[in-house]
Amino acid sequence: MHAALWRSANIFAGGIVALTFARLLPQRATDHWRYLLADNLRECASLYNRLATLDLPSSKLMQALLEPLNKRLVMQRTLFAAVLDETGFPKRDLEQIQRTQRSMIELLELLADALAHAEPQQLQAQSAVWYPATRHTLTLLRTTAHALKFDRQDRLFRVALPLPESRTPPGQASGDIHAAGFAWLNLQARRQATEISLLLRQNVGHWISRSAQPLWTVGTSGNQKP
Repeated sequence: MHAALWRSANIFAGGIVALTFARLLPQRATDHWRYLLADNLRECASLYNRLATLDLPSSKLMQALLEPLNKRLVMQRTLFAAVLDETGFPKRDLEQIQRTQRSMIELLELLADALAHAEPQQLQAQSAVWYPATRHTLTLLRTTAHALKFDRQDRLFRVALPLPESRTPPGQASGDIHAAGFAWLNLQARRQATEISLLLRQNVGHWISRSAQPLWTVGTSGNQKP
């Protein structure tokens, strides 16, 4: 219980610090927000890759890996008002990115639970269902994080593509409900990663650094639309 209270206090303190900086340095709120989002997407990819390769962390380690994700999520939320003032980023889209990110963190917990209870043989049997989705999800998460961190919006546009359809619906290949759930959750992870990528693509002019905008315009002229 003491550990849980300590984690909550740390998350709350982080939110207060982020809110203070957003008020003192409002011109940097958007950069702060996108760096926090980039870090979360990168670490989500790292944990997701571990789970997708059937490497289950201990319960204690899992909580330690999730804590900074949740902390950065709270810090992002405190920056919303400043980001909206700076950029005119549509509030609905900004909140949808936040909700999808939260759902992704919750999904990682569900994946860990499914992995802990599923039969290894059944997971391997269903790998044809979820493994292609895993590869696509990792590419989306890592590339989106890189685009946010380094103003490489050109990379974001290259991976924001229609999703390939799975040929086998989750659960048909096995009677193991946990293995079927693991497969389904992998498909959901791909949907969530794609949603964040597409929202950022649609609003690229609101979050990209001004110094990078001319390069983006030249690099995508005649090929992509903002």
